[in-house]
Amino acid sequence: MIDQWIRLPGPANEGLNLAWKETEPARYQSRLAAKRVENQRASPGERAHCDCRHLGRYVELQIRQRGDACHLAVWPETGTHHAPDCTFHRANPERGGRAAYAPGVIIEREEDDHVTIRLGISLRHRGPEPELVAASTGQRRGAATQRSMTLLGLLHLLWEKAGLHYWHPALNGHRTPTNVFARLSWAASQVHVGRSAILGELFCPVVPDDHRAVRRFHHHVDRNVGAKRLVIVGRVENVREAARPGQHSIRLWGDRNGYRQFLSVPSDRWRRIAASAPREIAHLDHNDVDVPVYGLFVVSAKRLLKGKYMGFIDAQVEDAALMSTNPQMIPVESSHESRMADELIHQGRTFEKPLRFDAKTELVRPDFILLDTSRADGFPMEVFGMATAEYLARRTEKEAYYGAHFGDAGWWAWNAAEEPNPPPLPPAVHRPSTPPGLAVRHRR
Repeated sequence: MIDQWIRLPGPANEGLNLAWKETEPARYQSRLAAKRVENQRASPGERAHCDCRHLGRYVELQIRQRGDACHLAVWPETGTHHAPDCTFHRANPERGGRAAYAPGVIIEREEDDHVTIRLGISLRHRGPEPELVAASTGQRRGAATQRSMTLLGLLHLLWEKAGLHYWHPALNGHRTPTNVFARLSWAASQVHVGRSAILGELFCPVVPDDHRAVRRFHHHVDRNVGAKRLVIVGRVENVREAARPGQHSIRLWGDRNGYRQFLSVPSDRWRRIAASAPREIAHLDHNDVDVPVYGLFVVSAKRLLKGKYMGFIDAQVEDAALMSTNPQMIPVESSHESRMADELIHQGRTFEKPLRFDAKTELVRPDFILLDTSRADGFPMEVFGMATAEYLARRTEKEAYYGAHFGDAGWWAWNAAEEPNPPPLPPAVHRPSTPPGLAVRHRR
């Protein structure tokens, strides 16, 4: 449930809270229905809008009708103008790893602003057995040839839709586990996996000290046992060999608070998962609390019906993906990136972290994009962290790309392998509007 205010057309500047769609659906529908025709006839600058601004103006919204129901939708070509943590934000696929997907892997649904994805693992128990999805080989470096999404891609999609790859100074103190997982749950409700499942109906976040999340977890287990696999997301505390031979036990932060679950994985399967995420495994092995590791686990879950642990949940992992973040839960791919994200936050900058999804390394993708400089489309940033021959060759390619597209002074770089501290940042010349999710807190 997203607590975000929308301003409706008309001299009263009437407000509508998106949370009413769930908490007060009749009120939500009546407000939209009463303003739909007026919004269609209104002139630019007088239509419904959220708090996002682009080039000094509010980003306006459509009020559309489908059957007997009305809903809000973005205007064509304006989805990228919304702040990355706004409900109506649409990612620019060219700024991140989405560009590597073939057509049809991610479909933005205009009628309800949801997305439909082609996932490489079935969430139905009668579907194909889970397996790792390898990228197709293409004729062009960085070509859009990935024909389905892996679980890492799904984890990045959820983080992106929830706006967790974005930072604004006003977010300080608000990015708590409860808020983060509430946004992830909302994001999951917007994702359709093929024709068979809405991810939100199978999504089980493990949230410390959140009794509603615990009740939702047990409800999903009982409702879907034997029919569909569940998707568990949480911060990984540790992974150890279990007492049962040939099994590893996974402990998530907060799962002692009423979840009553045993999350386990066959050891050979865990070795395969770990081999695909060596950076995350290293952070877990060193108990690096400054670089949290989050996991997405597709599980077959059932309730134990007898014995000492009768009533507990036995959740067997069938596949998983791991992702490192900084303490503010912004995804990072190296210790240098983590340090850079921390520094940007410390300096009060506004930025986003383009996510890799399933793209291979040949796709050029900035490590960060500053959003508070004079450049309207953002200021790309690169963190170079190694000095191997292969890496240096790749660095030369990136430098040529950025020079051709942005000019020598149009992008920023830190050679962390040679320079102990990052160079000065481009100056901030304006502050983007307060993130929509925070604006409502000052109104209630």
